[in-house]
Amino acid sequence: MDWRHWLNAIIGAWFIVAPWVLGLTHLNTATWFSVLIGAVQVVAAVWGSLSMPTASWRSFPDWITLLTGFWFLVHPFLGHFEDWQYYGTIVPALGTMILSLWTLMMHSGSMGNRAERP
Repeated sequence: MDWRHWLNAIIGAWFIVAPWVLGLTHLNTATWFSVLIGAVQVVAAVWGSLSMPTASWRSFPDWITLLTGFWFLVHPFLGHFEDWQYYGTIVPALGTMILSLWTLMMHSGSMGNRAERP
């Protein structure tokens, strides 16, 4: 079990409750997209934590969380968010993308121990 997956699941749970915490429930479409895509992120992250590490191109759950992170990076710019509400979405989105890319790189072996390389 990889801690990066579990952290992505927690961030996904944040995206599920974020519309209520950030006061965005008046934007119905944004609220439901946040809940739906956040739930997809939680499921994909838990799925990734329970599956065996594979080569990055076959690590489907990690690619899903990367895409959900990208969605939440773009999402605030599609609605009428206040400045402070952007940070409640963009910062966790960047965190999701970084964790997903990190996991993908670990599974592909591109982040092996540098001390072992010539």
